Amino acid sequence: MNKKIFGLIGLAGYILFLAVLAAVAFKINFWLGLLVISIEMMVTCAIVVKDNKN
Repeated sequence: MNKKIFGLIGLAGYILFLAVLAAVAFKINFWLGLLVISIEMMVTCAIVVKDNKN
């Protein structure tokens, strides 16, 4: 039970970090924001695929 709670807290922190990073990138430049979001999606998908293999 404790592992699930810590996992959810970590996931919420990760999502919040990505949202703030994307917001800052969009304020700087629209294309930079799109680039940051696409990189975030690739990294997140790679993490999910790696976790599913184990």
